[in-house]
Amino acid sequence: MTPVARSRDGERPATPRLPYDSPMQIGRTGRTARRIATGIYRRINRNSTVGLPWRQEGDFVTFEWDGFVDAPSIPALFARHHYETARIRELLADKNVQRSLEFGCGYGRLSPTIASLSTQHTAIDINAEAVAAARVAHPDLDFRLSSGSKMAFPDNTFDLVVTWTVLQHVRPERIGGVLSELRRVLAAEGNLLLCEETRDPGAEMRHCWHREPSFYADRFTPLRLTHSSYIEEIDRIPGMTSPGRVMLFESRS
Repeated sequence: MTPVARSRDGERPATPRLPYDSPMQIGRTGRTARRIATGIYRRINRNSTVGLPWRQEGDFVTFEWDGFVDAPSIPALFARHHYETARIRELLADKNVQRSLEFGCGYGRLSPTIASLSTQHTAIDINAEAVAAARVAHPDLDFRLSSGSKMAFPDNTFDLVVTWTVLQHVRPERIGGVLSELRRVLAAEGNLLLCEETRDPGAEMRHCWHREPSFYADRFTPLRLTHSSYIEEIDRIPGMTSPGRVMLFESRS
């Protein structure tokens, strides 16, 4: 252990205070000034997303680095990730997936888990920066840039489609087309795994639209909703709630 330097009287030396114009304090002051400025700008320009963790990408919503996953602390983030991946593994363990599609993969946080349960996994996202980062982090996985308007896959390509807190960010005027595309590329005997917000349907929000489980069930007919629950372990973490309702839709065979 490295000894702690002490003063002549045996006491720890006082930590020197930073001068008022130190780079650290200047940095804090600059960040505070930017937050105030962007807040004022957004009050004047109500449709602006300047300074927010999300942004428009054409007709769709995507996120900055600090917006893809939410947690109040690093330990809470690790716990959230653990419980999410545990639920995914629990629900897909016996599905014998050959080809899977991850719709809205972001920077690939969940991609290795889903890929480990599938013979061939493809992950897509509309955010070019996130896809580039995912390719660097996971070079053995297949990441592609794509939106939900028209996916470059033949009909009935995948026997599993996963969306995790993605459809909730699709605008009402676009959601029907996106769900139709997901059904088109899903094989007739395939399964759908969703985690989407359902707690407050109809609430006025700028980038998130909560929808009832029945909304998805109606549009994914004839698939059956066989599992529907929040991730209770995350709900029990102080300052956190389940990222959405986990729903598994399975073929009737």
